[in-house]
Amino acid sequence: MTSIGNDVFNGCSGLTSVKIGNSVTTIGDHAFSGCIGLTSVDIPNSVTSIGNYAFGDCSGLTNIIIEDGETPLSLGYNVDRSYADGQGLFYDCPIETLYLGRDLSYQIDQRYGYSPFYGIKSLKEVTIGNSVSRIGPYAFQNCSGLKSVHISDMAAWCNIKFSNKYSNPLAYAHHLFLNGEEVIDLVIPNSVTSIGNYAFEGCNGLYSVFIPYSVTSIGDYAFYACQSISEVIIEDGEISLKLGYNNYVDTGTGEGLFYDCPLKTLYIGRNLSYKAHYQYGYSPFVRRYISYLKDVTIGSSVTSVGAYAFRNCSLSSLTIKDGSEILNFDRDSFEGCSIQSLYLGRNVSPSQCFSGNSTLTSLAFGNFIKSIEDGAFKNCSGLASVVLPMGLTSVNESAFENCSALTSVTIPGGVRYIRSGAFKGCSSLESVNMINPIPAVIEEDSFDFQGTLNVPAESKMYYWIHPLWSKFPELEAWNVGSDVDFAENSVTYHITSEENATVEITAATLMARSVGDLTIPEAIRFNDKMYTVTGIANNAFRDMMFESVELPQTIAYVGLNAFSGCTALRSLTVNALMPPSVARESFDDTVFASATLFMPEVSREEYENDPVWGLFVSKDIAVGLDDLDAMNDGEIEVYDLKGVKIADGLKGLPKGIYIVRRGSQVSKIAI
Repeated sequence: MTSIGNDVFNGCSGLTSVKIGNSVTTIGDHAFSGCIGLTSVDIPNSVTSIGNYAFGDCSGLTNIIIEDGETPLSLGYNVDRSYADGQGLFYDCPIETLYLGRDLSYQIDQRYGYSPFYGIKSLKEVTIGNSVSRIGPYAFQNCSGLKSVHISDMAAWCNIKFSNKYSNPLAYAHHLFLNGEEVIDLVIPNSVTSIGNYAFEGCNGLYSVFIPYSVTSIGDYAFYACQSISEVIIEDGEISLKLGYNNYVDTGTGEGLFYDCPLKTLYIGRNLSYKAHYQYGYSPFVRRYISYLKDVTIGSSVTSVGAYAFRNCSLSSLTIKDGSEILNFDRDSFEGCSIQSLYLGRNVSPSQCFSGNSTLTSLAFGNFIKSIEDGAFKNCSGLASVVLPMGLTSVNESAFENCSALTSVTIPGGVRYIRSGAFKGCSSLESVNMINPIPAVIEEDSFDFQGTLNVPAESKMYYWIHPLWSKFPELEAWNVGSDVDFAENSVTYHITSEENATVEITAATLMARSVGDLTIPEAIRFNDKMYTVTGIANNAFRDMMFESVELPQTIAYVGLNAFSGCTALRSLTVNALMPPSVARESFDDTVFASATLFMPEVSREEYENDPVWGLFVSKDIAVGLDDLDAMNDGEIEVYDLKGVKIADGLKGLPKGIYIVRRGSQVSKIAI
């Protein structure tokens, strides 16, 4: 049998169950009409159409299973009313549970009752199979009794195309279950590339959402009426994520994608694309009258933040994770936004986007920050204390001008320039703490020159005789960092910061006097903790007989007389990408004349134009271990600095300075 004909079981009130065979392809008009004893129907995937009135007056039918299948099932209607609302196919059935295993096709018109399940208030539970790719308009409109929606594959659910806001049963059920467990913390699988329109509409059971790097778009109304979502994490990625909207209003203010969500915590791991216009709600995270958003983190992969992104938000904290690339903000990204705590892990543009934020009371920096740009925190009247980052080289014009509550600022060893107006108008400034043993270049109005200037004890005289630093009314010597010193491999270290785990080199031991080569590590272990080596103190290597010295990338400053009297020095390799802060007195004239300075190739111009590093008569490019493979091609002869041949290749050579001949080409390299 391939079909169940018209009226075959019409009025069979005693029929309580029916099994439809897999050979059946059609069910005719009125086929089961009036079967009041029928409680459950299983429609196999072989059936492709069900006629009009097929289940009319089936007042006992509470369970319907439409089996999984690839072919859409065409459904008729229950009542055709041209003059008023009609009735969908199952209108007369008090359905409580529904399994929908494939797409449905039906007439979408009020004349035919909009949809097969329209207005069935008895419906409590819907299960959606993995073969469903589309759910039509009004499918579950006014099914107000729905309590739960069940699925077994989140990726399949995300790919469903819901035709309108009434297509998704979650609009009424509010609770989504995955393999029997309610979805509270939503994790989108990595196989998903797009989240469709209305995908999680009305899902009030959701409290957090994780969107992986694989997702490139989220449709309109995807989180409409999700009134419990407090956390959204958008995973790091290189491909931008396109976001839809929550509501479009042609003549007024619309709603952004997460408008209905009481977001408190947000992580943005990549660039976002959205319609930054009032008709679409300005941005995905803006609410019209109130914002719950408190903690925002912007990941290292993000290169730009769009217009109005955090408009009128009152943020407790904003964290911009460390990165070497400038983060670009639209000029209106923070329009009307107040921020209490800011961690700045990299430079931003425009640099003044946080200026004038009177609520900012806590400010911290990452070590990728090389300069505090013009006017960056001007008029941030709530700042009381600032510790600038270890990698910093300059504080530019008006950077902290008129920060009237600022009482203390700590300036790290690598800072070489403090520009005009940098701390002008900081009327409450009580202490300026300098880590650099070398006085930085300042201008007449860099400070108001009030309070106490604390400087490294061994450099007090140099600050005291300086024409501008000496204008501070009080000049005090202080021991930078802790009181802890320790020795490792013939070098003495002083802990400059326990919090940042940094040390400076203060001296070389007597044993080091007999060592021809000295290589300073980037980090050193002490008491099971790694400390970054950031500086060389005054007089650290004075009168030492080193022939070659290599300094790591982490070095930010070289103190006064640090290499004074090092008459044997012939090679100095500095791996820092930014030239460390250094004084003319750090080296003797004989060193400038006789030693070769090796520097990173990418920083050659900076070193050559530096007023001190540029004094080295002989300068060359440092060749690191990454370059050895390229240099091993062809026949190579290696000589020491005395001209004695020591090898026919670079492999296996210890760190040091060598002369390399390849054919007629001769060069000096540092390994």
